[in-house]
Amino acid sequence: MRTGLLKIRTISLILASLIMFASCDEARVAPELVEPLTDTKSFRPVERMDVGNLKVEIGTVVPTPYIHFFERQTTIKEISCDIGQYVNEGDVLAIADIEQLKEELTETRADYELLVALHDAKAPIYELNQRILAQQRQECLYRYDEDGAMQFTTEIKKGEEDHTYDEELHAYMVDYYNREIADIEKTISEGTLRAKKSGYVTYIKDTSKGSTAAKDEAIVIVSDYDDTYIEVPDTNTATNKYKKYEVKYAIIGGKRVPVEEMEYSQHEQVYANAKNIYPNVRYKTTEPVDVKIGDTVILCYIMNDKRDVLAIGFDSTNADEEGNYVYVKKEDGSLEKRYIEIGVTDDCHYEVISGLSEGEEVYYTQEAYAPPRYEEYTVETGIQRTTVLAGNLKKAETVNTAYFAPCKGKIESINIDTNAEVKKGDVLLVIDSGSGEAAIQEVENDIKHLKMDHDKYNEDADKNIKTLTVQGLRLLTTIEEGKDHGTIDQTDEDCIGCQRAVFELRAKIAEVEKEASRIEYEAQLSRLNRRLAKLRKDNNGSGKISVVAKEDSIVSRLYVKEGDLVEPGKTNYLLLSCTRASEGMASVNLNKETILPGVGCNIEIDINEKDDKYFGTAVSCVSAGKAYAFTEGEKTTLSVAEGNGISGAKYIIFELEDKEFFDKVQIKDCETKVQTIYAENMVIVPGSVVYKEENQLTEKERFFVWKLVNGTPVKQYIIKGSTYGIGTDASVVILRGLEPGDKVAKESSAAGNTKEEQ
Repeated sequence: MRTGLLKIRTISLILASLIMFASCDEARVAPELVEPLTDTKSFRPVERMDVGNLKVEIGTVVPTPYIHFFERQTTIKEISCDIGQYVNEGDVLAIADIEQLKEELTETRADYELLVALHDAKAPIYELNQRILAQQRQECLYRYDEDGAMQFTTEIKKGEEDHTYDEELHAYMVDYYNREIADIEKTISEGTLRAKKSGYVTYIKDTSKGSTAAKDEAIVIVSDYDDTYIEVPDTNTATNKYKKYEVKYAIIGGKRVPVEEMEYSQHEQVYANAKNIYPNVRYKTTEPVDVKIGDTVILCYIMNDKRDVLAIGFDSTNADEEGNYVYVKKEDGSLEKRYIEIGVTDDCHYEVISGLSEGEEVYYTQEAYAPPRYEEYTVETGIQRTTVLAGNLKKAETVNTAYFAPCKGKIESINIDTNAEVKKGDVLLVIDSGSGEAAIQEVENDIKHLKMDHDKYNEDADKNIKTLTVQGLRLLTTIEEGKDHGTIDQTDEDCIGCQRAVFELRAKIAEVEKEASRIEYEAQLSRLNRRLAKLRKDNNGSGKISVVAKEDSIVSRLYVKEGDLVEPGKTNYLLLSCTRASEGMASVNLNKETILPGVGCNIEIDINEKDDKYFGTAVSCVSAGKAYAFTEGEKTTLSVAEGNGISGAKYIIFELEDKEFFDKVQIKDCETKVQTIYAENMVIVPGSVVYKEENQLTEKERFFVWKLVNGTPVKQYIIKGSTYGIGTDASVVILRGLEPGDKVAKESSAAGNTKEEQ
């Protein structure tokens, strides 16, 4: 019980009104009340109702998505489907740029082969260095230099540790390159993304700003309209504050339908946490319901839920040192002070565990007056439809191909205009690289200098090897001459022998390093020759580089003009984008704070100063940065849609009923409305029957209506949908407090057909 809390509440009830209606019976004892606040007498019957703290989110019925992506960063050559298109399982959706992947594979293999070749070539160096240290340590021992010997022993152990680490690092790099090569080979062999499931294309990556897709980035999403669930668009697994609520249900068709969360697997959740990218919360109903894609679902969450229990309002309950009590209206009209036991509570009501029976009338404090003149209004159900204004109406460029500067230079000529139709192979524009043969000559010079540097290295290496060999021979001569003349003892001979061995070992190391240098030189030469061959293929010697159309398409946008300077890797290297014609498709943007509707929602376009209206249906609703976590086979993937977009940006692509819309109207005259909420059989009342009260201490607002009980207006608390973005102040959606068929007082100033409070 909340006895402590209720004791804080004042027990100063409305004495004047009670004395007034009790004065007709002098024998009746009036309750001990003080300080009247109002002259109204207010009673409310004890009723059965649901009690519990209610929270609400707005969900949308969405089709099950199937995400198509590349498992490594890949350049997209072509997207072979269109938004809104129905595709069959196995149909081609997108094609990777295989030529670029082949070049990447060649270079990756070359790097791998060089890694292995250098490792094998340099392998003897470790053993030779350890032998040198052993000879130097032995020389110290011959000279009885224990400290020196110990120092070389330490260096030998350190060499062993370094060698172990180097071998582990080499093994890791070998594994890394093997995985990279396998991934590239897999992408090449599976150079196309094929539909995993039959369904409608509801998302395509916009390649107009870049044709490179990140690892696991969503390229195409195919949605199965026959398999749906409820998604909360603006709530993800990291912001799901209702996960532990005891009761979860949806209001569908005016009925309360239990739902359960479609939880992501533990592995998927861990992956999302590691990436700090979270997918949206999803629900399934636990019983069959009649919903369609795009419908709005009111999701309700209740903590401390009690259903169909006796309840009274806060304004009826008081407390003293003996407990919680109410004033019950007796049959003779007098009041009985009765102690009760209360249970759970919500924003307006207490559960009554004992002390009251259903139908008993209890007194409640009320400073507001019921309407003195009112009409009876019968509560009904209706359709709640909410629309918002959208911006940036335009033709939908649903499939784009981006063209980037292949070289640094100046735009010499542009051969096409925006909206021009082009055929595969057509020259779109020409770039003057300003170099011509110079680019080829530069690489040829690099090859020449590489060869010169390598020859010089070999020359120096041969001299070094010869010097080390001569020094070793000189030490051998010193030993032999010392023996002949009797000027060398055994210790000196042993020490000089160690020194000679060191020179011989260093000469062998120099020979190994020379061989490793040859291997590295040949790898660099091969890389330069590949670059030279590519330049000669793309460069006719004039320095004029042509950019040609990759496919039949329409020029959707030009980003450059003649005379512009462009350079790969810079902000100005995007030249133009082309799109395939997508008849009757349009797109709009939504404010970040707007609820993102689902596929299937309706769009209405009004024409300024005309009665014309045009309609469409959403086929793609995307929030940039939206994440999808899923597991295919044993692989868990976290894919993000439009990762290069502005995080949180929302846009809709819709199919127009009138395919000739853009030929008939001017976009500047259009006002586009997007249906963000559509829910049937909702309890809806006019705003004129709803009243507000505010707690002066907490500033918390409560809303109520004057419900007619046996013809008498009784204050009935309600929960408005507009608190959660459902409905308006003029057309109020009731989430709790009223049922269809209830009658409420609608204030009226007219004389006819009204009732006055007696």
